[in-house]
Amino acid sequence: MARSLFSVTVLVGLVLACFGLLFGTELEWSQYIQLNGNTTWDKPMQLISWTGEWFWVTTGILALFVWRFRLGIWALLVFVLECGLAQILKRLIQAPRPAGLQAWTLRSIEGETLQHQLAMPSGHTASTVLALFFLASHPAFQKKPLQIGLGLWALAVAYSRIYLGQHSLDDVLGGALLGLFMCWVFEQRHHPKLKPFLT
Repeated sequence: MARSLFSVTVLVGLVLACFGLLFGTELEWSQYIQLNGNTTWDKPMQLISWTGEWFWVTTGILALFVWRFRLGIWALLVFVLECGLAQILKRLIQAPRPAGLQAWTLRSIEGETLQHQLAMPSGHTASTVLALFFLASHPAFQKKPLQIGLGLWALAVAYSRIYLGQHSLDDVLGGALLGLFMCWVFEQRHHPKLKPFLT
């Protein structure tokens, strides 16, 4: 079960982020990350963030469709459920984005339009964690370096959302936890009642 390395990598990143909260609030960390960026990193961070939008989702689901069609259908259903849950949670929590908080003056990044919709949880982060877990479940991605690399990429997308001023630390933590929960839902394909339909 090499794919557990993916989950472990993401969990280690979350634990480190929570440990950081012992030394500052989530807003202080978010402000530090956003204000200490520079133009050299702006474009790479925008690209990393973009992969969390549709690139990894499409790649992960298509990879499973090609491998096992029924499993691809299950992945698509779990992804749609994750998107729906994220929107429900956003409306229940009603957390504003950094631009709406006005807790600090956001650094302007060329080509980046600040969003003002509800923030918690980060949909980019949740979708990326789930989609990369789909890839981590594919036989072609079972080598340990690939598993760890996928986990690090998920963390990079979460970081990029803070860097770009689109989310604060608690938003991406919430998104990552939602993504990991949906990974657990995806793993229920091994349940005896579901297995005959998904293999």
